Amino acid sequence: MLKIISNTIALTFLEVVQSRVYQVLLVMALLSPLFAYFLSSLFLVEIGKVYMDGVLVAVHFLSVIFTLFIVSSILVRDISHKVCYLLVVQPATRESYLMGRFFGFLVTLLILITVVGLVSVGAGFLIFLDEIQLYVAGYTWSNISLLIFLHSFQYVSLLGFIFFIVSWATGLAEVMFFSMLGLIISWVLPQVLVLLNPEFGGEQENAVLFEFLRTVYQILPHLNGSDISLVLTHGASLSFSAISLYILEHLGYAGVFLGLAVWVFNRRDL
Repeated sequence: MLKIISNTIALTFLEVVQSRVYQVLLVMALLSPLFAYFLSSLFLVEIGKVYMDGVLVAVHFLSVIFTLFIVSSILVRDISHKVCYLLVVQPATRESYLMGRFFGFLVTLLILITVVGLVSVGAGFLIFLDEIQLYVAGYTWSNISLLIFLHSFQYVSLLGFIFFIVSWATGLAEVMFFSMLGLIISWVLPQVLVLLNPEFGGEQENAVLFEFLRTVYQILPHLNGSDISLVLTHGASLSFSAISLYILEHLGYAGVFLGLAVWVFNRRDL
């Protein structure tokens, strides 16, 4: 089974890196520090913080495009064009197909984020080499590296979520719709909770709605990363326990979604 999974990982890697979309994303990853530097040049103070925010935008954008347009399209094509019949044959299993695809996509996402990290840290070192602390704000090479890693790591959850959707969806339109719906809820709910929170000026009569939405949000994987960016871009540090719990959270969500995907996919009539 391990050999089948490794072969599927290699196949997925070759498919993704030869994709025009992925190649464009790699070029955009190389250019992401220029975008961040342009944003920081619009400000007079705390340009390091703005630079990190700009890199963060690039990480989110590249990760969303990768998961929604590359991962979804390949998985849906496998099913709709019967490509998976060539892979899901004896002694292969549907589990090994999904696991191989998952880790294959994970490797190519890692390459994309690594490129962003290397060029962003390198460009930041040159840009802020002689700047005083007032302008740099919370920027350090360790802070921006940790920021890029943690913000990209949350997309492991989204990757598992897409596999779960593909296991039962009937086409690319459904996969894109439910994936975007999950992203939007994860991005919007924190802002809604802030507005409804009675401790921050929310109406008291909305307390029941606030508690309900907060419960829903605790169940969902947190894909906005606002707390992390707020801490790191201002130069504060995250505790080891906070980082560990964050990583375990998204590994757990990815494992649950992937397990559900295998369970549903095994019962699906291809």
